[in-house]
Amino acid sequence: DIETETTLDSLIPEYFNDVDIVLAEGYKKENTPKIEVARADLHEKPFYLTDDNIIAIVSDRPCDTNLPCFGPGAVRELADFVERTFLSM
Repeated sequence: DIETETTLDSLIPEYFNDVDIVLAEGYKKENTPKIEVARADLHEKPFYLTDDNIIAIVSDRPCDTNLPCFGPGAVRELADFVERTFLSM
């Protein structure tokens, strides 16, 4: 049994220290940049309303925010956003 969830901060140096970017699913409580995937049939209220770490949204409904919002099929646009935001430093 695992009593506490392993944090990304502890996993990255141990397993991913030689990569440019790590994408992870879950870790909603981590203090790290997030891209919310919000489906209308699963989430009544989007997380970006209460989580300041969300930097973009992928949703099948219109987004009422100034954050970048991508439709489910906008894979290239989302990849371009990730590259501009994290890899063009």
